[in-house]
Amino acid sequence: MKEIRIDGVIGTGEDEVSAAWVKSQMPTTGEPIRVSFHTEGGSVFEGFAIHDIFASYAGPKVAAVESTAFSIGSYIITAFDD
Repeated sequence: MKEIRIDGVIGTGEDEVSAAWVKSQMPTTGEPIRVSFHTEGGSVFEGFAIHDIFASYAGPKVAAVESTAFSIGSYIITAFDD
């Protein structure tokens, strides 16, 4: 299972979690992914793009909120199976 960690502000700035970064972390084999969240939210537009990346992934998807998934972070997790 591929582990991805969304930790920090959603956005395109330095040290922020961007859709481009998330896309680079996605496996190409369809293997199961588990994404842990610790985010206070951030850019709505970037969050929509991240949501769409996860929503279009064909493999099994599990989201785990470790402490927070505020604002756009709470929307991103709606793309997951569990």
